[in-house]
Amino acid sequence: MKENRARIQKENPNVTFGELGKLLGEQYKKITAEEKKKYDDLAAEDKKRYKKEMDLYERKGKDTKVAALDDGDSTNDDEDNEDSAEEDSDSD
Repeated sequence: MKENRARIQKENPNVTFGELGKLLGEQYKKITAEEKKKYDDLAAEDKKRYKKEMDLYERKGKDTKVAALDDGDSTNDDEDNEDSAEEDSDSD
């Protein structure tokens, strides 16, 4: 439908985003089941890609949380840095 979006937008340069969507929807309703199958297949492929990417993203998020928990003393490092900064300012 991307190819149709550009054509319809060119034919109707003053349409809003919402109106453009309506025009595209009207055209989609008019196409045959065979033509719709092309878009259904593309959507199915994209859904698989999305699921794969989301699984990877969620796995990375869990790995990051586990790594942060394994580190354990990361909050103490910040406190140590604050203490040394205070000591440096006291020596002036």
